[in-house]
Amino acid sequence: MKYLLLTALFFGQFFNALAQDDSEVDLVKLQQETKSASIKFKQQLSALEYNSDFEKSTSISFRVDTFLIQDFVNRRLEADFSTPGMADAYSQAEKDYEKLVNKYYQILYNKLNEVDKQSLKLTHDKWMSFKTAENDLTEKLSNEEYSGGGSYVIIGIAYERMLLNKSRATAYYEKLLGIIM
Repeated sequence: MKYLLLTALFFGQFFNALAQDDSEVDLVKLQQETKSASIKFKQQLSALEYNSDFEKSTSISFRVDTFLIQDFVNRRLEADFSTPGMADAYSQAEKDYEKLVNKYYQILYNKLNEVDKQSLKLTHDKWMSFKTAENDLTEKLSNEEYSGGGSYVIIGIAYERMLLNKSRATAYYEKLLGIIM
């Protein structure tokens, strides 16, 4: 009996590992599809006319960066529309947009004089405080007392956090375009 139980446990773990590998392979495949699509998108953007080389490189970079994130989210949602799948897709996008916030903040920072760098740094620090407070409020308002609960709440939290980072990355990009025009 003990042998049978151990054998069943072994096969259960084995098939669970296989199932996890399949989902990881799917994400890799989706990411490869997104990268392929981004190459075509970048070629289309390169064919457009721009006012300067800096505008061209910055515009293409930002649009490809955001395309990679959004296309991957869309592909993930098509592949797995479950609550955990959606929450994970939006959480990953939140992290990816946060990287863009930092990337475009740094580019903007490097374009400014010393006085304006301090102003940008102060503004960025205040935005980080706002983001923390906004995320805290979102979590509080997602409590069952206010939201009614349910598994969809985790999706809403992840989605709102993603949008917050996306909007800030876009704001830095737009400020960059404003100073180069």
